[in-house]
Amino acid sequence: MREGFSALSTADGLPLTKAEYLAAFNSVFPCLTGRFDKLEAGQQFDETGYAPWDAHVSGDTERARALLEAERPALAAKHFDQARRSLSKAARGV
Repeated sequence: MREGFSALSTADGLPLTKAEYLAAFNSVFPCLTGRFDKLEAGQQFDETGYAPWDAHVSGDTERARALLEAERPALAAKHFDQARRSLSKAARGV
């Protein structure tokens, strides 16, 4: 599997800001039906300004963990809603 990752370093790609990536992903994701595979390799993240990220980068892992835990209910609700919509579309044959 490792040999596949070496190809990523020379692959063509379009660098996206977080906002650009989220806009593109969120416009497509709700429309998907069936299996969905998303490659998450060879990426670099910098989420400066996102409180859990900032806490982690500053070395305060306990605070980062607590901030993420506080987000869990909202994130779970978002993903359950997306799954519900996908199942509803699949049931309608969309």
